[in-house]
Amino acid sequence: LEDAITFTGTCQDMCPPFERVERIVQKAVDGCEKVVGVDGQEAVRQELMVKRFRRSAAGDDAQLPSDVRPPMILQVSHAARNARTSPSLRSHQVSHLLGNSRLSH
Repeated sequence: LEDAITFTGTCQDMCPPFERVERIVQKAVDGCEKVVGVDGQEAVRQELMVKRFRRSAAGDDAQLPSDVRPPMILQVSHAARNARTSPSLRSHQVSHLLGNSRLSH
């Protein structure tokens, strides 16, 4: 334990850039992370994407600090995910919450 390091996440987004690209390519984007354009087509809104939970498994590479969110961003992401699944919130309220969720420190 004396050789252990303090791991600190540095991702300030609700979803790290690498995961956003990965999920778009794999067509694993949740419906709440898309909007319908004026042409009627769905489009991914990367600023609405929230990191998915993924258990670590044998053989997985260690996560980079840039892919891990610090505690404050985790709290915002958790609140945003809960808001998106709440039937009492209208879509514009959820979009407003997510749009204002980036925190600067």
